[in-house]
Amino acid sequence: MKRLGFTLVELLVVIAIIALLMGLLLPAVQGVRASARRLQCANNLAQMGKACLQYESAHTALPPGSVSSVQLSWRAYVLPQLEQQALSDAIDFITPGRFWGGSNREGPNKSIHALTRVPVYHCPDAQRILATDGTSTLQNPVRPTYNAHYYSVAGPKGTNPASNQPYPLVAYGGYGGYAQTGLMYRDSRVTSGAVQDGASNTLLIGESAIANSSSWTASWWGGGDGGNWVRGGCCEDSSASTTDWRTSGPTGTAGSKNVDVGINAAPVLINDLPFASLHAGGGAHFVRGDGSVEFLSENVAISVYKALCTRAGGEHDVQVSR
Repeated sequence: MKRLGFTLVELLVVIAIIALLMGLLLPAVQGVRASARRLQCANNLAQMGKACLQYESAHTALPPGSVSSVQLSWRAYVLPQLEQQALSDAIDFITPGRFWGGSNREGPNKSIHALTRVPVYHCPDAQRILATDGTSTLQNPVRPTYNAHYYSVAGPKGTNPASNQPYPLVAYGGYGGYAQTGLMYRDSRVTSGAVQDGASNTLLIGESAIANSSSWTASWWGGGDGGNWVRGGCCEDSSASTTDWRTSGPTGTAGSKNVDVGINAAPVLINDLPFASLHAGGGAHFVRGDGSVEFLSENVAISVYKALCTRAGGEHDVQVSR
């Protein structure tokens, strides 16, 4: 009588073939997922770039990187353009004071709104979506707020290769000062006419999920600069009154970042926090002033990178490495 079935050797061969196919398939699946996350991140920046341009059309200037008097970031100002009108209506854009003021660190009517997640402000490859800085954690009861992984480009620090002169910088406080040659920086109001280098040649917003940490930023790993998405200022003089923020605080920026080091470089000061990502490939996404999105390599020459961060630097001889 003929017996049906597999021999042990045949079974082992089949198992080996299945294991081999699984080994080939899993990396491919992981690669597809990584590509999808990168695509989503690029789409986030495209939406934010479009929102900023729509804001410019409505207000004749790009949104400010942050407003020192009320300590709100550009992310709060473009909420209507991101179909978040109800959330925008709830935020106090008028009353001066700390974004974390009050006994419970709610603002008032500022940081409390960071309890609402705005998905477009989160890179899918970043590891944290909650703020880790203590001033962004509301109290009584303890309530963590949502962070952001995207910051406007305030401008570069260092020497302009076209003029051999230092890039303009407001050297204020101990956190890196304020660059002001970009498109959106502290208390900025940049019009299209001021973008002499061309909107397509100027970076507007980039991602920073902290891909390389120093000892004092270790707790921020994968989560931006530790603050929530509402926050535009930080590290202010605690003795300053609520009416003199422009002269005595804040010394840190949380809506925009200076460019002093390369992409994915180690963090130094909070205002100079590098644009960085956890994407494969070594680089970070940026949206330019014309709304186009690009993944910029961490190997781009620092002079080229900084040239892309000025709106009127005149670095016409510097070409972008793609």
